[in-house]
Amino acid sequence: MENNIIYANGFQLSISTFEALLIFKVDSPVFDENHNIIDTVRENVADIRISPALAKVITGILAENIRQYEEQYGEINLQSYSNQNSEK
Repeated sequence: MENNIIYANGFQLSISTFEALLIFKVDSPVFDENHNIIDTVRENVADIRISPALAKVITGILAENIRQYEEQYGEINLQSYSNQNSEK
């Protein structure tokens, strides 16, 4: 199987009793002829379906790795991310 690397800067999560659906997205700016940003286009780049149990395992692994990252590099600032996403 070929290894595909996909970049995403956003995601959506939907979860039910039997399935978790993660939809990864990319927001890209749209420029006018003067190179001013006039809009943003959101594109789905990957849909991943997993069990709720696997979602919980991944959550634990991510939490531990983020804890280690912040221990080494400092706290991840979510302020700019929160402000950016609240505008949409």
